Amino acid sequence: MLALELLMADDRESAAPLAQRLHEQNAQRQQLTAEIVREARTQVAELDNGAAVIVMGAGHWPLGVLGLAASRLVEEFYRPTFIFNTEGDEWRGSARSIEGFHLVDCLHTCAPLLLRFGGHAMAAGLTVRSSGFAELKECLDQYTAARLNGDAFSRPMTIEATAALADLKPSLHQEIQQLAPFGVGNREPLFLSREVEVVRTETFGSDRRHLRLQLRDRTATAEAIAFDKATAAPHLPVGRRLDIVYAFECERWDGLDRVRLHLRDLRPAVQPALALAGV
Repeated sequence: MLALELLMADDRESAAPLAQRLHEQNAQRQQLTAEIVREARTQVAELDNGAAVIVMGAGHWPLGVLGLAASRLVEEFYRPTFIFNTEGDEWRGSARSIEGFHLVDCLHTCAPLLLRFGGHAMAAGLTVRSSGFAELKECLDQYTAARLNGDAFSRPMTIEATAALADLKPSLHQEIQQLAPFGVGNREPLFLSREVEVVRTETFGSDRRHLRLQLRDRTATAEAIAFDKATAAPHLPVGRRLDIVYAFECERWDGLDRVRLHLRDLRPAVQPALALAGV
């Protein structure tokens, strides 16, 4: 309702306090999500290395951000993930999946243990009695292990084209946006640039958990960012050469169109001459 009121505001004076409240709520949700992910990460570290699914919960994990936390854990660990608020007799959860694993099919198999559930292939909500949680967890473990193997946990990544940094022009971004909106079934195009050099590495954000790089190749320079990847900063010194995979955006800044890369993956640059020599 707050967002709706903001969109319906008649003037800047009435919109400004609404925007500030919305910003504060969003910042609070981000903080709560980060706290859940931090606690869950510790529990995930205690799981068996071959665990095919993440299933966990806590009474103090807020219902409103369970889905956000589950998405973050899938992004980090690439396993189907079920996160619960475990307060009261009914434990409510949110689930997020990976490519090739249909959540609702899974929940149909475990349906006798559930009070209710709903969703689609990649996201779902579910409710279980607290007394049945252990049995549900076993059902989810068995179902997932039977349908996923080690290959399934290698994150698929489709690269549309190889590009030099000079190719990443606002006009190209406008063409790509004609294919939007992007999401499940219509993935955002990803590009590969080889042999880019790190010019500057820094972290940013209120808690310095995001990564920003200044990169260049033989044709141009570009800024690249990666959310929640600040721990990679020490491994990306100035002068290191990389192959990078990314989506890119274009935004208006001080009257100019500025391109920025959203990193999806990177690796040390492959040097063909050395590779052919078996080095």
